[in-house]
Amino acid sequence: MTTQQPPQCIARRHLPQAAYNERQARADSLLRRLSQALEHHASAAIAKPDMWGFAGDLAAVNEKLMEVLGTLGALTDDERANHRV
Repeated sequence: MTTQQPPQCIARRHLPQAAYNERQARADSLLRRLSQALEHHASAAIAKPDMWGFAGDLAAVNEKLMEVLGTLGALTDDERANHRV
């Protein structure tokens, strides 16, 4: 969690809770899109089962998701011990 002040254009228009609510709605939308993208990616991987690139894509995605979980303080003890942020 960061205590940094938002840019003036945001600070003048929004209270922190309003900004949080907007950003939470955006995060929810992005998560829905991520779920759809993962389904599409899985279908593509099934169509080309001998291609390692799809597994590499998911390794990169998983790494970024671990960073997000770390930002939110949601890593398990094992993940925290083994994850490089």
